[in-house]
Amino acid sequence: MDYIGGPSIVGVFKTVVRKRCLVILILLGCGLFTQANGQSPGRSTRSDALSASSSGRVIEVDKVRVLIPDLQLFNHRGQPVRLYTDLIKDKVVLLNFFYTSCINVCLMQGENLSKIQTLLGSRLGKEVFFVSISMDPQTDTPQKLKYWAGAFGVKDGWTLVTGNDPEMNRLLKTLTGNGPGPKEMHSSIIFVGNDKTGTWMALDGLSEPDELVGILDRLINRAITRLSN
Repeated sequence: MDYIGGPSIVGVFKTVVRKRCLVILILLGCGLFTQANGQSPGRSTRSDALSASSSGRVIEVDKVRVLIPDLQLFNHRGQPVRLYTDLIKDKVVLLNFFYTSCINVCLMQGENLSKIQTLLGSRLGKEVFFVSISMDPQTDTPQKLKYWAGAFGVKDGWTLVTGNDPEMNRLLKTLTGNGPGPKEMHSSIIFVGNDKTGTWMALDGLSEPDELVGILDRLINRAITRLSN
């Protein structure tokens, strides 16, 4: 595989995310994001050519290629789910990493996601999907995920998952800069993407909820525009 399993996106994210959010909003709003990546409107982006199969999909975020494996995980209802085919494929997704015993970043981010959930209303689970992946799978059982979900009013369309697998550990390392297990402090990075168009971004999960909803709206509109062409 030609994806990266070493350097994480976090180093890039920490220095450019605020400026990048503003630039992306402007580019998406003007319909220029594909042009900014060296493509003409209506044509496929480079990410569209990245592999997608039953084993998962390779995505590109900030010039880092990452495999989203199609692992079997368990959600907060105790049900088995496939990470890629069930939760990400063909969807507009907000992806974050957390663990239930975290009392710092995870609590703040959980509250922020809950506010975004409220702003999206009935569109959650139809136009946008949240996927929260445990960073501490050995501790975070489906029962603990269910308790955490109740604390933040998680609704249909927001799925919490846990699973301990070498591929998942590599995914955690690449996207967050950390391996599995609790951390005293960790990044508030989240990822938003449109799997149909192959557009993915790294953002600050503690950004203003209406700002993040605006970015999700633009990702949705890109999918609608592409389908109509």
